[in-house]
Amino acid sequence: MAKKINLVSIFCSHEALEQIYILSYPYCLIKQYLFKRIEDIFGSFFIGEMTLLWRNRSRLK
Repeated sequence: MAKKINLVSIFCSHEALEQIYILSYPYCLIKQYLFKRIEDIFGSFFIGEMTLLWRNRSRLK
């Protein structure tokens, strides 16, 4: 059995909370940036694909 960490005690201590925030902040920025890039790449791709499909569908009718 893994020993459970008492989250309340961690988050109640201000220094620990600050440490967690400082450590997780760059990760959050990187994640945000990556998701933005993925959204840009795949978003435009999927929108392009969908408009192509939609145009072809209209043409087939």
